[in-house]
Amino acid sequence: MVILIGMAVPVSFAADDNFIQESSVQPPVTMADDGDTPVEELSVDEMYINDTVNYIGNDGYPYAKKSSEGVTFAVQVSSSISDATYQWQYSDDKEQWTNLKNGTEQVFENPSPTSGRWYRCLVNGEESKAVQVIGMFKCANESETDSLGRTWTSPHMPWYISNGYIAYGLSADGTSFDVAGLYEKAGKEYMIQTSYSSGWKMVTSNSDAPATDYEAAKLDDVLVSFSESNPYEIYIDADLAEGQTAFSFGCDTMLGNDVTSRAHADFAALEVNKKSDNTIDNITMVGAGSSSQAAGSNPGFVITPITCDDFEFWLGHYNERQFFSFNEGTGNITVNGEYIDNICTESLGIDAGMTMSWFNVPAGETISFMFSVGDAASIGVTTNSGNINYIGELIEGLKQDAVYKINVDGEDKTFIVRTNALGHITFKAVDNYGNRYDFAGKTLTITRLDNADEVINVKISPRPTAIQDIPDSDEVVSIGENSVTLSLPLGGLQLFAQEYRIYDEDGNEIEGFGWKRPLGDGTISFDGLESDTIYTIKARVFATSNSPVSLPSEGYRFRTN
Repeated sequence: MVILIGMAVPVSFAADDNFIQESSVQPPVTMADDGDTPVEELSVDEMYINDTVNYIGNDGYPYAKKSSEGVTFAVQVSSSISDATYQWQYSDDKEQWTNLKNGTEQVFENPSPTSGRWYRCLVNGEESKAVQVIGMFKCANESETDSLGRTWTSPHMPWYISNGYIAYGLSADGTSFDVAGLYEKAGKEYMIQTSYSSGWKMVTSNSDAPATDYEAAKLDDVLVSFSESNPYEIYIDADLAEGQTAFSFGCDTMLGNDVTSRAHADFAALEVNKKSDNTIDNITMVGAGSSSQAAGSNPGFVITPITCDDFEFWLGHYNERQFFSFNEGTGNITVNGEYIDNICTESLGIDAGMTMSWFNVPAGETISFMFSVGDAASIGVTTNSGNINYIGELIEGLKQDAVYKINVDGEDKTFIVRTNALGHITFKAVDNYGNRYDFAGKTLTITRLDNADEVINVKISPRPTAIQDIPDSDEVVSIGENSVTLSLPLGGLQLFAQEYRIYDEDGNEIEGFGWKRPLGDGTISFDGLESDTIYTIKARVFATSNSPVSLPSEGYRFRTN
C-alpha cells in the first residue's frame, strides 16, 4: 500500500490553466471547468457551516488516488462528520486561491492538471494543507526538465504529487510507485529517482506466510502525507484490501543518475541500520562505497518501517530479489523478539535491489512506512563519523586498498595495515609485518601513508568480560549419543545474552559447527556429534551495534554417550 496517485498519460494542454481568475477575495469564486465565466458564488455562511476544526485526516493533506487520466485527489474526513461540504481550489502562489466548479465532492478528478500548480480542499470551510502537482512527463527512461526548471533524472510516472522537496507518483494500474527527492549539485537542482525503470512494485497475498504465492497489490486505499519537521520526508499508510494479509514492495534500486551519483547511481551502497535492541531502524542507500565513506553532500534515500511487527527485508543483487523473504548474509536481526542470524544487512559494490515485506496483517489495519530522499545530511544518513562496525568487527570509511599507519593511544607501538577492496580494517588480525593486534578497547590514530593529511581518530569499545559459563547441571545439559541439548533457565538473563559453540577436546573449532543463540524457550541443540567423544561448549557475549563480541569462555567439557 503506498501511493495511490491518479496518474495518466501526458497531454499537451492543461484545462485549469484556462480558468478566468477573478479577484481572490473570500469567498472564492467558483470557476467553470472549461474556462467559462463564473457560474456561482458561495457565501461565507455557506462555506463555514460547521465550527468544528481539525477533522481533516491524513495530517491535513489531500492524497492522490489512481486514475486513468490526470490526477485524482481525495481528502480523509472523520467518520463523525456527516453532510460535509467540499470545495477544491487551486493556486499558483499558495496565497491567491480559486475555486474549481467541478471540485465539490470528497474525491476530485482533474484530467488535465497544470504542472507546478498547488491544490487544496475546503471541508466545511476548513482548509486542508496544499500539495503541488508536477508532471506531463514522457516517461522515456531519460532525464526531463519540469515546469520549475529542475532536472528529473528519470521520471517513471506522468504526474507526481509534491511538497516542493519530495514527490511521489503511481502507475496507471496502481501496482507500482515512485519517490523522488530534491538534490542540488554544482548549483543545479535535480529530482533524483530511487527506483529503476518502472518504479517500486507492490504485491499482496491472502496467505499469512507467503513464499512465492503473491499477486499484484490489492489495496483499498493509500494515504500519503508530508512531514512537517523535515520536508524531505513522506509518510505512507497502506490499507490492504479484504482478504489480503501480507504486503511487500521492492525494486531494482537506483539513486539518480551518473551525473548526480557517478558510478554509485546503480551501484550505490544499500545498508541496514539497527537500533540498540538489534531491531531494524531503517534501510539506507547512499551514493558512496558505504555510508561511512559518504559525505553529507552525497545523494541518498532512507526507508523507515513504522509498522515493525512480522517484518522482513531482502537486500542483494537486483535480479535475484525476492518478496516475502530474507536474503542470506553475515549479519543478524531481531524480529518480534526472535534473534535471526545469517541475514544480508548490506549490499556494497553491486547492482543492488531490495524488498520490504509484512506478514499477518490483521483485517482492516494498515502498513506504515516513511521515505526520505535528498542529500545525506538533509535526510539523516550517518556519514563518515560512524566508522565502527561492531557486528562485522570492522573499521570502515577508509580508502580502498590503501596502506595506513595505526598508533594505539598509550602504547609505544605502530601497526602498518592495508585496507581491503571495500576500505575496511578488521579489529583483530596480523599487520603487514606479522604483528598480531586486537584493537578492541583501544583509541587509535589512523594515518594514510601516502597522504598525511588524511587522519582519523577512532575509539573502539572494549570486549565484554562478564561471561557466564554453562551450569554443571543435568537440568541444563542433556547429553545423547550423537547430540547435546542445553536448556537454559528462563531467568538467566546473562545466559540468554550469550551465544554458544562446540569445540573439540583440545579447544579447537570444529568445521560445520558455528555459534548458536538460545531459542525463546532457552534451548540450544548440537547434533551430528561422534559417540563416546569429549567435546567443549564455549560461550561468548554476542556483539551489538555498540559493543564487539567477547572472547570465548573456557567452556563446559562433556563426553557423548
